[in-house]
Amino acid sequence: LGCGAGRLTIPIALRRTVEIAGVDISENMLELAQARLEDLSMKHLIRWLLGDGRSLPAELGRIDVAYSMITLQHIPHEGQASYIREVGAALVRGGIFRFQVLEGERQTFLHHEVGELFLKQACGEAGLKITTLDRVPAFNGSTEVTPLWVTAVKT
Repeated sequence: LGCGAGRLTIPIALRRTVEIAGVDISENMLELAQARLEDLSMKHLIRWLLGDGRSLPAELGRIDVAYSMITLQHIPHEGQASYIREVGAALVRGGIFRFQVLEGERQTFLHHEVGELFLKQACGEAGLKITTLDRVPAFNGSTEVTPLWVTAVKT
């Protein structure tokens, strides 16, 4: 989710024998991703779907795993909760959602009031149980925000 031009989606698809769908809000990014697949002569390897995360495309259907990195911090607080609910609704029982958010002070750029309490509440409302919550050093060495990696399972 938030696949952009397929920078992570395509390498994952090249190593797996499962159906993969990339979802992004930008038609241009999806077109770039499809062009990259065509350059690899694998144009039917991934389904590219337009969606903003607040409501997943209906053609996505039920999913076993969802992955999102460097996406949620660009969505306001209420949109992040909706995104998590949508993924929870799409996941099969036992399905896994692995995603990354930024934790920081309320006034911090790209924070949107996301923290452990918000994540537990949003995941709980989505029928997801958080199994791991990992805090890692920020990419740019920032001490204002901490990337949180969340793994949640559909109960």
